[in-house]
Amino acid sequence: MDDDLIERYLRRVEERYRRIAASITPAELHAHPEADLDDLFSPTGRGRGSALFLGYYGRDGILEALRRYGLLDQVARTVGCPPESLTLRLDLDDPFHHVLRLEAGPHLLVELRMHLQDHPSEARIPGATGFTCCEWLLLQHPGRRFTPERPRLPGQLHPGLGIGAEVQTLLALLTERLGRHGLLAYPAFYHTAAMYAHRFRFVDPAAEGRFRALRRDGASLPLDVVSWAVELGCVCDAAGVPLEWQAREEMMPVSEAARAYLESPEYAAIREAVERCSLYRFDLALLARRRPVAEREAEAIGRRAYEAARQAHSRGS
Repeated sequence: MDDDLIERYLRRVEERYRRIAASITPAELHAHPEADLDDLFSPTGRGRGSALFLGYYGRDGILEALRRYGLLDQVARTVGCPPESLTLRLDLDDPFHHVLRLEAGPHLLVELRMHLQDHPSEARIPGATGFTCCEWLLLQHPGRRFTPERPRLPGQLHPGLGIGAEVQTLLALLTERLGRHGLLAYPAFYHTAAMYAHRFRFVDPAAEGRFRALRRDGASLPLDVVSWAVELGCVCDAAGVPLEWQAREEMMPVSEAARAYLESPEYAAIREAVERCSLYRFDLALLARRRPVAEREAEAIGRRAYEAARQAHSRGS
């Protein structure tokens, strides 16, 4: 899918989700299972914030929102199960790092780990204090196999769910609802940053410049080829030094202050200068030797993980 088609799809998703978000009240989003009431209001309990995801979203509220957005039905259709068989779990034991998981039987489909922080780690943005941070996001379909049309990407044990645009939009709306200035993320792989590129920018303009140069120099290659080449040390800079991918900080701006930082002349000048002087070369012959080995290892790990989850579920049934 080319950039224009992706942008149009993102815009349609955002327009539809914003209409739905306007109809969902804070009280509905705070909703939680009855079993949590004692924990919420007891003077000896953990307190209100610990029973709510990011101090705002109850488990029942999240489920209702996902139903209203149509995302539960979309995931259920993809994995071939009724929506009511999907299980949402919140792990809020760590007050600073909250985890959301969506499961189908024994299999993990979605895992989201988030926290709140005052500032990006790599910059101080004038007039912008308060950000949401996505530390980790996993979207996977354990029952699906990779195909030539949807090949394995680095870090994947199973194919994706095809809901990246929807989840990005939901996290942007979450950030707005919490009154935060932007959403931070740390893409662990090149392909993740490429998928985020329509909405995110690296906080460090030099990192954004290097990333844009890498996209430019790999533009003739499929995304999976570029990502595997980066992952397996098959990309070198102009000096012949292999590129080592680093999970640098990215931001999706929500407030005007955050947008102003990314659109400032100072940011643009550094980004453009670094992009101009950065050059990357791909060693496709080396990649052809290394990639099959890496993919076989990932396939074996994925099979073992799938079987272990299935057997654990059978023992617990």
